[in-house]
Amino acid sequence: MFVIGVTGSLGTGKSTVAALLAELGGDILDADKMARQTLHRRGSCFKAVVGLLGAEILRDGTIDRKKVAGIVFNDPKKLTALEKIIHPAVGRVIREKIKAAQKSTKVFILDVPLLFEAGIDKICDLVVVVAAKKDIQVTRAMKSLRISEEEAKLRAAAQMPLTEKIRRADVKIYNNQTINQLRVDVKKLWKKIQPELGE
Repeated sequence: MFVIGVTGSLGTGKSTVAALLAELGGDILDADKMARQTLHRRGSCFKAVVGLLGAEILRDGTIDRKKVAGIVFNDPKKLTALEKIIHPAVGRVIREKIKAAQKSTKVFILDVPLLFEAGIDKICDLVVVVAAKKDIQVTRAMKSLRISEEEAKLRAAAQMPLTEKIRRADVKIYNNQTINQLRVDVKKLWKKIQPELGE
């Protein structure tokens, strides 16, 4: 099995790149989706997160992720504490899924925003970082998350600097143009790794 970790910063298009890679072959694991599952009422992180941030994050007995974001992106200490709860839980699920699919899956594509922060890069054969210009990042984030420019900049600033992610990556993809150009770049990457897949 060959494991590709795809990461980036807010609004760079990492999930789009992961999806394009999955189209070419391979199973995709979405870390954001897994993180959301841990926050469900019966999720492994529900009690710990409510204990950390208080009952004010609940709406009808469930965790309101917008309320969580409003708190932690304005309080670096609480953001760090939240990540210490969620990262290990998501990491365990990813490792379990990879182990379970060893014989049935040839390529696993991990879509993980905080790949380096969570230490998931250590289980990847190839780490791809998707980058974009700051103004493009902010515009995309405002549109996709329906947040203000100030909120988008605040969230981006709370992440590991994109320059550091680029430095630690095996492959960099710059997503400043059209989806068609991005598709071309992803296909080039896929072709390049075929020898690693024994093809």
